[in-house]
Amino acid sequence: MIDVRDFKKRVNASEIFSLASIELPDIIQQRIKKVAIVDLEGFEDKARFFEGVARFWEHNVKIFTDINNAVQWLR
Repeated sequence: MIDVRDFKKRVNASEIFSLASIELPDIIQQRIKKVAIVDLEGFEDKARFFEGVARFWEHNVKIFTDINNAVQWLR
């Protein structure tokens, strides 16, 4: 699980694409089957874009605004 709720800087679309298509595979290669990201409400458009790019590259990633839902999904 990655909690980005306290991040001060927000990423733009090209950074999201890079994170989902280039950076994320490095995490996935470490035999991690699922990645849950917890973010603040209000960033749903960016979350959907990130999830879409990640799923295009066949990564099992989901973004949540509730940490309890993220924990449940990871189980």
